[in-house]
Amino acid sequence: MHMNFLRVLALVSIMIAGAGCMSSMKHDAKTDASGRKTLRVMTYNVHYSRGLDGEYDVERIADVIQSGDADLIALQEVDKNTIRSGHVDMPRRLQEQTGMYHTFGKAIDFQGGEYGVMLMSKWPITDITVHELPYSVGSERRIALSGLVDVPGMGEVRLVSTHLQWQPEEDRYLQARELNRVFANSDVTPVILGGDFNSGYASVVMDEMLKFWKVSSKIDTGKTYPADEPNIQIDHLMTSGDIQFETKSIKVIDDRIASDHRPVVVELELIGAQHEEDVDGGE
Repeated sequence: MHMNFLRVLALVSIMIAGAGCMSSMKHDAKTDASGRKTLRVMTYNVHYSRGLDGEYDVERIADVIQSGDADLIALQEVDKNTIRSGHVDMPRRLQEQTGMYHTFGKAIDFQGGEYGVMLMSKWPITDITVHELPYSVGSERRIALSGLVDVPGMGEVRLVSTHLQWQPEEDRYLQARELNRVFANSDVTPVILGGDFNSGYASVVMDEMLKFWKVSSKIDTGKTYPADEPNIQIDHLMTSGDIQFETKSIKVIDDRIASDHRPVVVELELIGAQHEEDVDGGE
């Protein structure tokens, strides 16, 4: 019995040590074979958890999010305690399901609750700001939610989530210009912007965005909307023009029911910091 007890004690010690290692790994930026740091980033319009089957299911949305294994996430169309979604606090439920840090930004009051956008991260989110975007009289208020994330091994990254107006297009264009004014060309902190832009690449809105941003999620075969038979990509991830991110991979998650959009996941490599090290240590 004494030997059995020692074996059990040793096994418990190994399990505890392993759990500690997994926790530590979860909160480190991923490192590829070259030793450079990379990030996985997702953007996802969750359609207030209403799937194409008409069912409201936050857990199903959480499952899709977890399948992307992203470090940073920008979400759109998030309900908080509204009547239509059964008074469910979506931000809290998603945090509970994923274990990630989160912050919610209200665009409008809606059906006894709030409706807006959200950020999620494997690391704490600070310096949280809601930026109001221009919109015409009678149109829905739109915002951009930004937060600062200190990524281990990489430094500070500003993450932004937004959802541009559907109609009129002039609103979308003015909102794109405001995003450029506030966030583009940061020479201090890398900026990663994710959102539902309600615009494909052949549009004045994306033409405006591409003046100052590098789109990381542009793909030829993957579309994001509608989720069951997608025919256009209107969900985009992009980085500020002055920051050197390289896109290593792009994936549209093939989920056809949880939302009316499909999420996009990109893996980004921050090569600017590596270049600076090369310059400092070069001959």
